[in-house]
Amino acid sequence: MSKKQVIEMVAQLSPWVAAPGKTILDLGAGKGKIGELLAIKTEQKITLTDISDYNVTNLPLIIYDGHRLPFQDKSFDTTIIVFVLHHLAHKQQLLKEVKRVTKQRILIVEDTPVTSFAKISWWCWDHAINILERLSHSTYDTVFDHPLTPKEWQAIFKQLNLSLIHVLKYRNWSELRMYPHSFFVLDVKKPDTV
Repeated sequence: MSKKQVIEMVAQLSPWVAAPGKTILDLGAGKGKIGELLAIKTEQKITLTDISDYNVTNLPLIIYDGHRLPFQDKSFDTTIIVFVLHHLAHKQQLLKEVKRVTKQRILIVEDTPVTSFAKISWWCWDHAINILERLSHSTYDTVFDHPLTPKEWQAIFKQLNLSLIHVLKYRNWSELRMYPHSFFVLDVKKPDTV
């Protein structure tokens, strides 16, 4: 992401995070630039996690296996996941893990093309970007899965008993992307008490 894109993303995420002094997990953090700026803007303690070390910041990075997050239950107040889940064949399983380690809120930004043209555009763009990343990072790993529509995401959230409190659909024309993105704000529902 460019510096401008990171600033725009943090502006979108920051109103939805917990109060200053809380903890945030940046899942699939990549270079860590979003987490770094979010830490400055929101006075949060940020932990980065990813399957490989691409971190260019001074924030702590925890490498994980892509399946089981190495944190205790309810370790973080908020978890952010920005343009990560479309790479995974096991989206729902990872979201269960995210729910396990999150106390309050999950923020997800994802590509959400709906039409055939938008899906083809997404496929071309995403593959091109990931091939360039592979060339610049010899350890860059990615899986080319597929994006879900907003309705498909909402069905998964419902199955996982996550409460969708806000959704914003938008396009980032500055990147010449011909498909929409969605920003989902989810609250982790507390288990029913007897």
